[in-house]
Amino acid sequence: MNIKPRTFAMLVGAGAVAAAIAAAPGAAAASVTTATDALGSTITQRPGHVSIHTTPPVVSPPKVWGSYSSPLFVLGD
Repeated sequence: MNIKPRTFAMLVGAGAVAAAIAAAPGAAAASVTTATDALGSTITQRPGHVSIHTTPPVVSPPKVWGSYSSPLFVLGD
């Protein structure tokens, strides 16, 4: 069986690439940092990615007419 030097070099190179991929650390081993603050926001950090999950606080509608919800009480009967 005759193998040309070019073919042999390609096979050795492909083997080296396969060995390098197999020896590389996986992405699943990346560290994950999660933090939650007092208002309920959650921040998750990974290398190259940040996820922020938050919801706005519940607020009451503005009271334009003082403690009343309508001008009828301010103007009287």
